[in-house]
Amino acid sequence: MLAALLLFCGQAGAQNKVAVKTNLLYDATLTPNLGVEWGFAPQWSAQLSGSYHGTAEWWRLGGEIRLGHWLVQPQVKYWFCEKFAGAFVGINGIFGRVMAVGSFPLDFSQINPQYGVNLRSYLMEDCPTYGVGLSAGYDFVLGRHWNLELELGVGYVDAIGNDYEMEKDANGHYFLSEGAEPYYTGHHDYFGPTKLAVSLVYLF
Repeated sequence: MLAALLLFCGQAGAQNKVAVKTNLLYDATLTPNLGVEWGFAPQWSAQLSGSYHGTAEWWRLGGEIRLGHWLVQPQVKYWFCEKFAGAFVGINGIFGRVMAVGSFPLDFSQINPQYGVNLRSYLMEDCPTYGVGLSAGYDFVLGRHWNLELELGVGYVDAIGNDYEMEKDANGHYFLSEGAEPYYTGHHDYFGPTKLAVSLVYLF
């Protein structure tokens, strides 16, 4: 595997020390995002990326689920060839807040008895979110100043907040009743995919 990675090393100028990038998958959902990466050694770089999306009415999944977030991800990468070219692995932190409003046709009480209710409609408050992840990817060198980067990551995330059951009005819109009490308060643990990026990169 290592021999294959070295065989397919890209050819980028070692003089490149800084890169800015945007995740085209986020751009496709009109989610503002930006990453800045600094190459501090021939095979090492550090990156800081961020994104934001409010719970806009038009941004839905399946017509019912609305999601919003702001997210910051610091990351350190090791490049098998040289920085900004070819294959890499990385470790990253995950910090932000997640908001979700929606309807799921699942009985979560069967998965985790702590919920104790059928969560066919719910609201998760503006939740502080923390986590850590590992990733791997590849930078395709398009030119002296341009790369296309593919990256996939997995990790652990803990969101802390309150969950509320919601009601549905005559138009099919969900709302939270005034004075509603949360049915669950605490941690929401998640392990799985945490990063998927197809990024356009500009090198300085």
